[in-house]
Amino acid sequence: MRSNFNRTSLTVIIACALGACSGDSPTAVQPPSTLDDAWAQFALPAVSGFVSSMVGVPSAAQLTGPVPAACTYSASSKNFTCATVSASGVTITRSYTLYDASGNTQSAFDAKSTASIRTISTIKGTLSGLQPSANGITVDQSQDMTLSGLLGSTRMINGSSAGQISTTVAVNGTSQTVMSNQVTTYDKVTVPAEAAAQTYPTSGSIASDVTTTVGTDVVHTRFVMTFNGTSKVTVVFTSSGHSTTCIMDVTGPGSVCS
Repeated sequence: MRSNFNRTSLTVIIACALGACSGDSPTAVQPPSTLDDAWAQFALPAVSGFVSSMVGVPSAAQLTGPVPAACTYSASSKNFTCATVSASGVTITRSYTLYDASGNTQSAFDAKSTASIRTISTIKGTLSGLQPSANGITVDQSQDMTLSGLLGSTRMINGSSAGQISTTVAVNGTSQTVMSNQVTTYDKVTVPAEAAAQTYPTSGSIASDVTTTVGTDVVHTRFVMTFNGTSKVTVVFTSSGHSTTCIMDVTGPGSVCS
């Protein structure tokens, strides 16, 4: 029997719990004169919530923002390990590495020479007390992202994440396990250095493969989002061998599909 459970409901819960549904207005992204400024450019505030709701797991905006002062440099590993954060039943670990234009690691951020930042994050645990499940929503995700172009006129994000979300829900009066496995790749997602809150990536793409299991029902879906500098994002959905192309507006619910 095919379940009528809406996976989007689950993904929105996860995104909201991790901050993607905040009512605060995004702040403008400034050129990175400090390490804090550089971190802000990972966020892509105009699209981060949209990406989270599409792929079902937190985007780069939720996992790549440690407070630099809480991170300690290790001369042996040549990276910074950040303080572990625990909230709402989940634990987040993060570390980052700084590189100059030649790919050499750095022990401190330098606005004149730091060319890229690589960050590795994990989030694990069970979010409790959330609908649709009284048993909690278990999250296990890792993410490896690189922000480059800090010395140039554009910033570029490359990287990948892999994760699993699971919970138990009541479907037609029967308790069933819902599990969603996801692999997402950021490929040359590029924004201008002088980006504002509503600046959209000028090029690049985000591709995500999601396998969702509800009881014995398994659905595999692939999303490919391609950016062109506007709020209109081309999204190709592929499921069960069938593809649909949509032009979706990240600022609202409107979309045109063919």
